[in-house]
Amino acid sequence: MPGVCQPASGGCGTDCQRQFGKWLDLHSDSYNLPSRFSKPALSHLSFRIITFPSPGGRGVGRWYYQPMTKRIFLLLLNAAFAFFFIGSFLLGPRISAWIASILCFFLGTALFFYVQGGVKEESIDPARALASDQWETRVAALKLIEQKKIEVGDFEAYPKLLKSHRMAERYWFVRTLGASRRTSTYRDLLTFLDDPNPCVVSMAFYSLSQRKDSRAVPEILKRIETSNDWYNQWYAYRALRNLGWKQNRSR
Repeated sequence: MPGVCQPASGGCGTDCQRQFGKWLDLHSDSYNLPSRFSKPALSHLSFRIITFPSPGGRGVGRWYYQPMTKRIFLLLLNAAFAFFFIGSFLLGPRISAWIASILCFFLGTALFFYVQGGVKEESIDPARALASDQWETRVAALKLIEQKKIEVGDFEAYPKLLKSHRMAERYWFVRTLGASRRTSTYRDLLTFLDDPNPCVVSMAFYSLSQRKDSRAVPEILKRIETSNDWYNQWYAYRALRNLGWKQNRSR
């Protein structure tokens, strides 16, 4: 038995019995072992309990990266859920459900008029938006540039976008490079194949496939051989197929 000393010819000693007992307790309680290990490592457990089961998504991290209107909607939805949860103890579940429903109706109506009166994405000036201090505005401009297939290399903010530290901004910036046909942007796109974030790397493979430049095939093959991320390998393989690469038959 691995990890447990074997009985000697004269019988199992006290130390051996103790080790065998520990091994038996460990394997008999293997079902609860992951939770026993993770609980001491969880900080702010009460905050996680509130945010993760909420109807607004799976935690604050995902909520934070949503567009502004979605964030407002999720905030209002969570507020109604919290009111129903707390009010059910004070007013009863039926009354709380009615009040929460009315609250959601008025909040949804207010959100509708807010969105209708907001700035339309098509009215965004990409050059001015890319120079904004707010990263959400820059991401919105990148989405518009990618949608309309505008040459991203023409903008003055291009050098700053190359050095962005925000994952969401690099993600959408890499997608815009797929519509570019400049040699300089092709070289910049290759650098994102080594980005520390796998989501950005996957979009770099996607953008290379959109450029239809077969020079990228050796670079993609090199990344497939060194990558351990199956998700990026899948994007890399699709990019190779879109670029016309065919695997040689093994002899």
